[in-house]
Amino acid sequence: MADRLATFCSILQRSVEVCDALSALYQPDAALNWANQTLMETANVRMAFADRLVEPDLDLEETSIIVRLISHYLDGHWADYIDLPKPDPAKHEQVLQLHAALQSLMEEVAPINIALRAERQAQQASGKLDVGPDVRKAVEKWLASGVNEEKLKAAMQRPDFQQTFLRLVVADKGLYQQHVILDDYTAIPGVSRQLYVSNSLPQLPVAASNLGVADKDLDLPADKAQTFTGSAKLVKLKPGDKLYRVANDPANDPFGHRGSYWTRTPPTGLAGVIGGTALMPEWNNYEKVYEFTVPEPGPGVPEYHAWEGPAASQPVSNYYQEKQANGYCLAGGDNQLFLPDKLTRPTNFRLPRHQRYFPTQLIADRLVAFCSILQRSVEVCDALSVLYAPDAALDWADRTLKQTANTRMGLADRLAKPNLDLEEAGIIVSLISHYLDTHWADYIDLPKPDLAKREQVLQLHATFQSLMEEIYPIGLELYNERQAQQTGDK
Repeated sequence: MADRLATFCSILQRSVEVCDALSALYQPDAALNWANQTLMETANVRMAFADRLVEPDLDLEETSIIVRLISHYLDGHWADYIDLPKPDPAKHEQVLQLHAALQSLMEEVAPINIALRAERQAQQASGKLDVGPDVRKAVEKWLASGVNEEKLKAAMQRPDFQQTFLRLVVADKGLYQQHVILDDYTAIPGVSRQLYVSNSLPQLPVAASNLGVADKDLDLPADKAQTFTGSAKLVKLKPGDKLYRVANDPANDPFGHRGSYWTRTPPTGLAGVIGGTALMPEWNNYEKVYEFTVPEPGPGVPEYHAWEGPAASQPVSNYYQEKQANGYCLAGGDNQLFLPDKLTRPTNFRLPRHQRYFPTQLIADRLVAFCSILQRSVEVCDALSVLYAPDAALDWADRTLKQTANTRMGLADRLAKPNLDLEEAGIIVSLISHYLDTHWADYIDLPKPDLAKREQVLQLHATFQSLMEEIYPIGLELYNERQAQQTGDK
């Protein structure tokens, strides 16, 4: 164990050093928005490594997190210094070398992770549980995350608690999976109190050629046919169509955004995700809402097709046999789309210009709307920066660029860690309002006004104003809730 820990710490130390080298590489280009964002992401990854180096805790979860951190970082930056107005082949080569070093470090973690997983599985198979500080620590963590204390206490009184405890430990999708383990279905939105009865299509493949598309790679596999009820039709998606998917945070699951199941509308609540599209808690932790925009077909970019139809019902769990006929189920019935692997696996599918995601907490309507406002506000700032950049040699334009960057940072920081309350909504309104008040005369009050740029400024300011007005009803709801709470406390 000591040798393993020393190796793990060495991997963490060398990962920090690679991050430092990457930061030094990107730093000269920090004025570019994409490079500045990459610097922030690199700093966040470095912090994750450094924090674990200070207090190393060698277990299955920690090694898995390191693998996912590195994998997510590599997945997000493979095209750096290629996809630019003017590519920089020399810097791209340096990026590739440093990425290769990170890949190698990730591969060093793999055997440690495999050994820890084997030990965990052996412990689970034996049913033996060492009661001590680690158990108490785990219980405290679960209770803090939202596990029902009464349900946990009741489980502790049952003869099979050791098995239940080990299930809770290995529940890698988090809180909602743990609710299933403890049969706490009132805490899971969308679960129906009725016996699960399969209503799926037959477990048979469906050929795309049956629907007029001569491409075997677009066939509906037999196991995927079972996720539909009634019928599933192969449809051609139009460029510009937007699809949505609820999945794991890419920091924890680098492949969450490349999944096959999507909807045409963003989620309006967690009940619709779990119940309407029958998305089991053991498949997903519901941390992110991904939005994918279908691109124009062209070189290397295929035409997009999807199988579309109502979702079949599901049991609350496939992992735990006794829960498949326990009087609860996920009813399904909402429309879903299945995109074959041919479309979701290539790199074109995950290019940033085609896909983005919104951080969420329980996928609440208001939070999704708030994150959408933040995302679009960041995009307005990016467009304003592009507009002002050619005039950066002028003092007033340089100041405006810096103020725009500061506003963008204020918005992006809140998008990275959204905390929707009355104060945060007020801060966003103040940020946008202050910016508009300060820059209303840009490109007019000059020795030689630029009316064309002035018109572009007005259009972007109008978009900003509209986004600010979208916050007002959210802020009003939060204010009314605050008032009601204060009244109730008196």
